[in-house]
Formats: sequence, structure tokens, C-alpha cells
Amino acid sequence: ANPSDHMLDWNLMAIVRPEVISVPEATVLSMLAFLYTASICFLFLTGLVLLFTLAADFYEISASHKKYENKDQQFKVQTVGIKILCGIFRCTILGILIGTCVKLQATFLLSDGETIVTCLVGDALNAIGSTEEMGGWLEKRSLAHFTSFLLVFSTCSVFIYGFVQIYRVLKLASLTDTART
Repeated sequence: ANPSDHMLDWNLMAIVRPEVISVPEATVLSMLAFLYTASICFLFLTGLVLLFTLAADFYEISASHKKYENKDQQFKVQTVGIKILCGIFRCTILGILIGTCVKLQATFLLSDGETIVTCLVGDALNAIGSTEEMGGWLEKRSLAHFTSFLLVFSTCSVFIYGFVQIYRVLKLASLTDTART
């Protein structure tokens, strides 16, 4: 792959601008940066797996009771289900924000803006028609666009799965209550 086809960041600095950083220094920096990125992605995806498992286990445990004996049990199941769903929702919002930040950083690195704020303000003004000035885009590619898509897609998938499982339990608990009355 040609280094000039990709956005210039710390990975390609030693190839494009060897006076700034040497190849051994760039190798060590790349190793540390990739180790950091891998550990963050591992923690992020592990959190998603835990949320997925929590929703699945809640459904299995709650659905095993076909009928709840009294309103107290039904209220406890509904309370726990709503707390789990609220937690999954908060984690989903955080995951979407993380994916958005990754996308914004990649977009900024592909633009000719001096700072990310000026880049975003210029794009916003152009979008609402306040300025005719178009920001320049460098003819580069970025893998971070696909990474941000995967982060948001996997986060939203876990939310939808958790919502469906918990909704099924809450619906089952409410049907038990209406069957008794």
C-alpha cells in the first residue's frame, strides 16, 4: 500500500517525514499505541458481551417462572428489568458517543482544517447555508470510518437485543397479572 493514500497520522510519520521521528522510535510508538487501542477495544467489546449476557440471563431466569405468585414478585421483576434496560440504554449512548468521536477525529484528520473546532464550525455554517466556503478534503482514506461504524453497529445491536429480551419478560409479567384478574 502506498503511504500517500492513507491519512497522515503517527503510523506513517516515520515514512513520510523521517526528520521528525526515526523508524525505531516510530516502531516503539506504534507498538504502544496499538497495545493501548487493543486494550480499549477489548474492554469495550467485553462490556458489550457482559450487557448481552445480562439481558439473556435475565430473560432465561424470569421466563422460567411461567406465572408469578403475587404482585410483589411481579413488581420486583419489573423493577429489575427496568433498571437493566436503563443501564443498557446508558451504555448504548456512551458507545454511540465513542463511535462518533472516532468518526470526528478521522474526519478532522482527512480535512485541511487547522483545529477540529474550526473544521466543525465551517462544516456547520456550510450546511445551513451561511457561508459559501467549502472546507477542503485531502485525497486520503481512513480505516477509522469503518471502525466507528462497527462500534456503533455492535452497540446498537446489543441494545436492540437487550430491549427485546427485557420487553418479553415485562410483557410476560404483565400478562400474568391480567390473567389473575
